[in-house]
Amino acid sequence: MLRMDTGFSLIELLITMALFAILSALAMPSFLAWIQNQQIRSTAEGIYNSLQRAESEAAKRNQPVDFALISNTPSNGATPSPSSTGPNWEVAVDQAGTPSASGFIQGGLAAESGKNASINSTQSIVIFSGTATVTVPGTTVPTGVVINVSDPTGGTCVSAGGPMQCLQINVTPYGSIRMCNPALPAGTPQGC
Repeated sequence: MLRMDTGFSLIELLITMALFAILSALAMPSFLAWIQNQQIRSTAEGIYNSLQRAESEAAKRNQPVDFALISNTPSNGATPSPSSTGPNWEVAVDQAGTPSASGFIQGGLAAESGKNASINSTQSIVIFSGTATVTVPGTTVPTGVVINVSDPTGGTCVSAGGPMQCLQINVTPYGSIRMCNPALPAGTPQGC
């Protein structure tokens, strides 16, 4: 009677481990790019949701409410430090063109949503009025704002030939808020 050995030999186990290591090494760059793209999306969605909150609070209260990109940590009672490169943001009742320290409504940290995400905006403060118009401090007419979210540690954006799916948030002078992908053609639903 012949006896059959069951299990793996040492050579079979080493070959399997080598193949697994090679496949893992091939998949790692794609996985890292996916993580960085998710961080960009998470940060952009946080900003987008906070802009919508500012707009709805302005309509509900029938008074100006600010969305501000800030360099310090958002908190109730702290004076915000507006910065067009963030990295954090807050929604607060407007007080003469700046967010009121006592009127804090909501805040967000880029580090919570995407630690490597980079924010760059045409304005640091967006003021939503109770009548659905948008202004920025220093202007007398409604004006639009563009907020770009990228990840410089992951490389350049797809629109510039790189691997990152950077996103853009556009706020029109009349309160329309839209998140889009600048790498896609303007006529497509998700394109800018």
